[in-house]
Amino acid sequence: MNTKRFSLCSFGNALMTALLLACAAALPVHAIQVPVETTYAANQSVDDDEWYLIEQRSRFLQAESALRKRDMARFRRLKDELTDYPLYPYLEFADITRRLGSAGSGEIETFIENYSDTPLAWRLRQTWLKLLARRGNWEKYLDVYEGTSDTSMRCQWLRALINADQADKAMPHVEKLWLVGRSQPPACDPVFKAWRSAGYLTRDLLWQRTELAIRSGRPSLASYLIRSLDAQEQPLAKEWLRVRKQPARVTQVARMHGDRETIEAILVYGIERLARRDPEAAAATWEQLRTRYAFSGSAVATLHRRIGLSFAFAQRVEALYWLNAIPEAEMDDRAKEWRILSSMQHGEWRQALEYILAIDNAEIPANASSQRWSYWKARTLESLDWQDDADSIYAELARERSYYGFLAADRIESDYQLKHRTLEYSDHELRLLAAQPGAMRAREFYSLGRTVNARREWRMFTRGMSDEALARAAKLAHSWGWHGRAIMTVARTPHLDDLEMRFPLAYHDRVLEKARAQRLDPAWMYAIVRQESAFIADARSPAGALGLMQIMPGTGRKVGRSLHKPLANRQQLLDADISLEFGSTYLRILLDQLDEHPVLAAAAYNAGPHRVERWRPAERNMSADLWIESIPYRETREYVRRVTTYTAIYERRLGRERVRLSARLSPIPARATRLASVEVADAPSAERLLSGELPAL
Repeated sequence: MNTKRFSLCSFGNALMTALLLACAAALPVHAIQVPVETTYAANQSVDDDEWYLIEQRSRFLQAESALRKRDMARFRRLKDELTDYPLYPYLEFADITRRLGSAGSGEIETFIENYSDTPLAWRLRQTWLKLLARRGNWEKYLDVYEGTSDTSMRCQWLRALINADQADKAMPHVEKLWLVGRSQPPACDPVFKAWRSAGYLTRDLLWQRTELAIRSGRPSLASYLIRSLDAQEQPLAKEWLRVRKQPARVTQVARMHGDRETIEAILVYGIERLARRDPEAAAATWEQLRTRYAFSGSAVATLHRRIGLSFAFAQRVEALYWLNAIPEAEMDDRAKEWRILSSMQHGEWRQALEYILAIDNAEIPANASSQRWSYWKARTLESLDWQDDADSIYAELARERSYYGFLAADRIESDYQLKHRTLEYSDHELRLLAAQPGAMRAREFYSLGRTVNARREWRMFTRGMSDEALARAAKLAHSWGWHGRAIMTVARTPHLDDLEMRFPLAYHDRVLEKARAQRLDPAWMYAIVRQESAFIADARSPAGALGLMQIMPGTGRKVGRSLHKPLANRQQLLDADISLEFGSTYLRILLDQLDEHPVLAAAAYNAGPHRVERWRPAERNMSADLWIESIPYRETREYVRRVTTYTAIYERRLGRERVRLSARLSPIPARATRLASVEVADAPSAERLLSGELPAL
């Protein structure tokens, strides 16, 4: 069949494309919208102009069912009736992958060429490459292969080069794949074997990977690698493994014989590891060892830094001694940052100001980092009674729509500058964009509730777009009620002023209902949902958090029992209603346990209440802005900043009476004696995993 005929999915030539665009442009806007928070249902009210899509969707599902039942005659008949349907390429893909073993190279290559603008081309190429590898058809493998970041595929490519007598091209690429702190896929084993047989594996490389494995928490891999070391070196390597479990054993390592650099590396590793658990014990061990072993200057700086940071995370005044002991040439940004924070924690405002002024302005671009230190410069000036100078900085910062901008506005009691500006596009512009094949495929999958495929198509569709085109695409997704894609797409552009699109009131009635039931501030709850999932109902984090409110299954089970609604399975957490009910209930539990403080509860929602209890001030209350700045986990620190900022924005979006951040950021009370009984895992937020770090507000 000629796959380049006129269809909604393939657009074989310019004339047909023009005809399709004209056809799509004739549809009313509501005919290309997907109702918010819903997927297609047979009883859904639709316009007559969309009847053909409803019928085609039904036939598409029937065709898939026929293929699953291996009713090939019915499948092919239905497929032939759907050549004008946006998802027709997926039926072609299902057909060709089913019979890939007997399909000719020409047919496969034609499919890849015709559908190169879809995720299917990549998927078929990968499947074909795996088949060629199983068959040992290495010459064809090399013809078909295209560069990829997939480790298994890269190893298969290197194996193909080796088996095609092109080992000289393969060997330079192997070391990078081998020198990692984790086990590589089985596909790499033949490549590593050939590389090792050719004499490329050296003692130094073995030690380097052993260290990487130990530092990455892969003791089994380290044990395997140690067996390849010379017999006289194995005892030292095995001792390194023991130090991983018992860092205090470093005092014994100092008495061992072996390579000096390796012994120093083990000693530094052990003291660093001990410092993370007990900085006081690490400091004592370091003082003991430094008189018995000649450490290099870089090792001394590394240990002072690690011990100093551990004391700083614990809000101990000793941090200043250790961080100040680091030579300025050896200071990195993190040490400088915590030296400033420790100075402020312990009331050394003049010293903090000196450190802030010492920061090289060339190192701080005009972004959130510069706003951060401008704010704290003003806070130090204010603490030193230089109010006019402080107010001048606050006034400049208060012009920004950001966490520090809002904090600065509170210091001088000025209004928040939200700077909302709606992105305006005509119906005609959006219709033309919606008629593009990638957009139509994404929309169809979204309509069918197949959001994973919808997101794959959207990524392909928006890849390489200009900032203006991306903003227009975001507006289109927003018009469909596809808020997650709208948020993620516009975040890739400088067009960040459309707050209605970036902070939608999705699930409005349900959020307000759950917030009311748990006595939560709805703007705060909205901010949590926005930060956790960006309204992606089926969001999943690598750590296992699920759904709109990114609930860990263990936490979900505990909350379910408290509500007398036990979870039958973790998949239930992907249901929007369950996620909102369980998430809001858990927020109430955290507030009850943490003095009704929204900052502590937000931090605990991200990192767990036990950690938050450890981070609370030990003896006296601390200002909330300084406490937030002093959260040891960068992920949680940024999380709390964003939730705090988003709360102010959602308050305005909900049309509620303004409550200043300063009213929400009451001082952080000193540590409680009892710890919380329910803990959520330290899972990265879905928004960051799915799209990377979003730009400043």
